[in-house]
Amino acid sequence: LDPAFVDSGREFVIMCTPDSRAMPFGFADQRMVRTSGTHEIVGNESALLSNFLSKLLRLDPDALVGHDMLGFGLDLLLARMAARRTRTWSCIGRLVQRRDLTSMVKSNSITSWFKAEAVAGRLVVDTYASAKEIRKEKDYSLAALSVSILGVKGPGDPRFLGPATNSDAVASAYEATETL
Repeated sequence: LDPAFVDSGREFVIMCTPDSRAMPFGFADQRMVRTSGTHEIVGNESALLSNFLSKLLRLDPDALVGHDMLGFGLDLLLARMAARRTRTWSCIGRLVQRRDLTSMVKSNSITSWFKAEAVAGRLVVDTYASAKEIRKEKDYSLAALSVSILGVKGPGDPRFLGPATNSDAVASAYEATETL
């Protein structure tokens, strides 16, 4: 990455531990060495969501980019904000909304029109949907696309993305600094 881009504050990682676990010993020192201080550690999921939304509001990007954003990512983000009763949830778009997100999620109303309203004013770039439109593949996961498009060889290649992890693997990763 371009150092000027990283220092501009446009790239960031916000972390919290699952199930109120502690960060492994020495993690703070290691992350500063590896990432030039772009990681922030917060105490819980509510703080993580609030911190993310405040950064999104400050940066005010024109586009939100993600893999399977429309099929999974945006649904999950809205559901977690509803579960944590995040009052500033409408910051993911540019339109200020006073609607209660919790009632929308409870009534199972997170439909495509609501997602479009939630991110109003921002372009959502979904690499999963784009790959389905452009390429003919059997599998559109990031791991499969990295093999077919980038020519990634497998787990030995530093560009290998690997399969999706389960919650047990994420929790066990917090046992040592090296596994995070």
